[in-house]
Amino acid sequence: MNKQARQPLQREKQRMKNSLVITALNFLRACAVPMAMLVAVSLVAQTAPYDSAKPLPHATLFAPGIISTGDYDSHPTFTPDGREIYFLKMAPNFSRCTIFVSRYKDGGWSQPEVAPFSGE
Repeated sequence: MNKQARQPLQREKQRMKNSLVITALNFLRACAVPMAMLVAVSLVAQTAPYDSAKPLPHATLFAPGIISTGDYDSHPTFTPDGREIYFLKMAPNFSRCTIFVSRYKDGGWSQPEVAPFSGE
């Protein structure tokens, strides 16, 4: 097959590849829900200083404006003592995720920073 005959096939192959990437990004966008970290006493270490004495009557955003920001944050994980939270923050175009950490000290959560092992 000569070069001229291959060009339409290469364009079609690239179009299909681009379509697959767009489909994958749309799927991720549809599945990714901005993080509304819901806190229940049973989900957090019982020794955490911010624990509620009794179950909360309704779902509650976790550390609004610091941890729950409205960005594409997800996958929160607490250390066993409940004093650190690690979570993912995704780029707006979903091209990459970065692991962040925030620490509970002096009665509040620190501004999240990139976890030292995240590599981003």
